[in-house]
Amino acid sequence: MAGDVAGRAGYQYEWTGLGRHDSPPARLDGEGEVDSLGTFCQVRRMPDPSSRRSPLVSPRRDATRETILAAALTCFGRDGYRRTALDRVAREAGISRAALYLHFANKEQLFRALVAAWHARATAEAAAAARGDGDLADRVSAVLAAKTGRFFDLLRSSEHAEEFLDENHRLCGELSAEAGATHTRLLARMLTAAARAGEVSFADAGVSAAQTAELLLDTAEGIKARGRTTLSPHAYRQRLARAVRLLLGGLTPRRQPAVAGRRHASAR
Repeated sequence: MAGDVAGRAGYQYEWTGLGRHDSPPARLDGEGEVDSLGTFCQVRRMPDPSSRRSPLVSPRRDATRETILAAALTCFGRDGYRRTALDRVAREAGISRAALYLHFANKEQLFRALVAAWHARATAEAAAAARGDGDLADRVSAVLAAKTGRFFDLLRSSEHAEEFLDENHRLCGELSAEAGATHTRLLARMLTAAARAGEVSFADAGVSAAQTAELLLDTAEGIKARGRTTLSPHAYRQRLARAVRLLLGGLTPRRQPAVAGRRHASAR
């Protein structure tokens, strides 16, 4: 039986042995014998194939990875994180468990990869929304929906939402923090450009573009947390859009009333 296990930087390790193995070797002792689940396996060090991936092999490997991630999402949403075993994910993906190990060493790594992929997709969708049509409020709402909408839909549709949130906090805290910082910077750039165009004014409100961006994200996260058990996906996005217009309305530049302007002119 053969498969790949996580090894030292720049290398992978192929292991072979007799009998059934339910997981890769837990311990690597260099080139030689490894005790895995009571069975001795021969380990051979090989160059990491990722350093010499051919353009013909890479798309197929990437496609398999995407299939695994989609299967993992199905399993985690249906059965929960704790009850989902890798062999179940492999069956859902239509591949062998050994093939799954070529991509992910364990369930924690698979979960992190799934969350990272979601954040990457949300970031790309948010960037596209920032360049889209509509006024500032429309575009900000679209950016926030890209950031939180997909996660809202997942939490809304799965009975294992609390478990998913717990594991996300335990395993992916820094990924979520990085994604939040990326979206904050994107929103701050949008708001800064709007201020230069005279659409909003931060001086009158006593806040900065970055502070406003953080407040907008906090609002979106709050609506997501409170509404995931009561709001439909459509209602969530509607409420988010109303909140954005309310918040941005407080940044409308103050203009001198026309009457006051005429009085000032007559005084001269």
